Amino acid sequence: MIIEYKINNSSESDILLHFHNCEKIFLNNLENRINIEEYVSKIYHKAERFEAWNDNLLVGLIAIYINENIGYITNVSVTEMFKRQKIATNLLKMCITSISNIIRINLEVLKDNQAAINFYLKNGFKQTNTTDNSIYMGMDINNV
Repeated sequence: MIIEYKINNSSESDILLHFHNCEKIFLNNLENRINIEEYVSKIYHKAERFEAWNDNLLVGLIAIYINENIGYITNVSVTEMFKRQKIATNLLKMCITSISNIIRINLEVLKDNQAAINFYLKNGFKQTNTTDNSIYMGMDINNV
């Protein structure tokens, strides 16, 4: 399987299909909290998207909003068939090296999402705060 990495190449329908292909991973939980179509539109119009493609199918996605010099990761997802191939790690590295004006990246992850927490810790994020349901994490880019 050949993976192609691209930036901001996806359409809204590509992103929506990707989320449905990640359904077992997080979509049901996501749909209980937000309107998926609105979320897809917001990602498409307002986020920088780092994408992994296989045969014209979006198989990995990191979406990050940028506010002044701070990046806020809103999504990291890889379809089940392509997990454990370092796609998320490669997308995160691409994100960090491609956005030259950010000095920090922040994110929020649900406390019960241990796989995501481990991924972020392994890739240099540190816990900055917690609430009843979430862990907030961040990474200073100049320390990467």
